[in-house]
Amino acid sequence: MPDVIELTKALIAAESVTPARGTVFDVLEAALIPLGFTVERFVEGEAPDGPVENLLATRGDAGPHFAFAGHLDVVPPGPGWTGDAFVPEVRGELLYGRGAVDMKERSPPSSQRPHACRRKAGSA
Repeated sequence: MPDVIELTKALIAAESVTPARGTVFDVLEAALIPLGFTVERFVEGEAPDGPVENLLATRGDAGPHFAFAGHLDVVPPGPGWTGDAFVPEVRGELLYGRGAVDMKERSPPSSQRPHACRRKAGSA
């Protein structure tokens, strides 16, 4: 199972200003496949907010079911950054970087939730 902090850092390092495509989805896909997910990626939408890439990950076809919806895009970094917004940095016990307090920090633990539920049920 990927380390949650390292996966979060990798997602932050993948520039994903709206409309996001490419690298950030590569990072998440690479983390999900070893957990047994099948990943489908597709591009939808029109300017000015799109087209955007989407990622659908599924595992198995039996219950229990778990659904997680989120986004990996961010708005452009504004003024006030003391460093590169896409270079993750740990200061003390906090992780800094664009998306660190948004879906880029929520996606890694959520991607591991189905695996944890399965382990708890004794079927992993």
